[in-house]
Amino acid sequence: MKRSPKFGRKLLIPLLLLMAIVPVGLAEVVYLFQGSITVNTTSQPLQFVYGKDAPNGAAGSYAQVTLIGGNNKSNYAYGFSATVDITNSSYDLFYQIIGLDVLATPANIYVTNVSYTGSIVNNAWIIIQENTNSYASAQVIQIIQNGKAVTGTSTAVTLSSGTYQVSLLIQPNSGPGLTSSSTASITVYFGDNVISSTRVPLPPGV
Repeated sequence: MKRSPKFGRKLLIPLLLLMAIVPVGLAEVVYLFQGSITVNTTSQPLQFVYGKDAPNGAAGSYAQVTLIGGNNKSNYAYGFSATVDITNSSYDLFYQIIGLDVLATPANIYVTNVSYTGSIVNNAWIIIQENTNSYASAQVIQIIQNGKAVTGTSTAVTLSSGTYQVSLLIQPNSGPGLTSSSTASITVYFGDNVISSTRVPLPPGV
């Protein structure tokens, strides 16, 4: 018996409507491959200490430094937190408030993943000195440029073993907008490439 074309169309329309309403599950094909990772520890290649001009973590009431992961020498601090007071001026220099001990070479230091919130800092630089009495051979790394965080240094700074002094130079957005209630926050990641002088940034979102 031959079916009427009209009957086929009547059956097809409800099926199409049903497919539009009910989600159709798609087949999944997944190939799984196993990898094994062994995690060991190694000696820390550098550590932060209190700077020459802030031996106890403070430069008067104008700069306070807290070491993260340690207190001072041989405690292997892996970071720092600094609070500084700026004012209406051309520049504010917080001289040698942080120390950097290079414990293993080669130490190829660079800055990556800088973040900045606020509007009172126009420019900011980190200055790394080997000679505590001179800026000769000092390494200058800009972290804020024209009110925006710098994406990171293009090249690494190679340091030999020893203790270096770290200063912070800030150019404020001086004027009536700089009040006693004004605040800003800067987060900086230091990289130390122990293999080569290549700058490798942190992955996005870190």
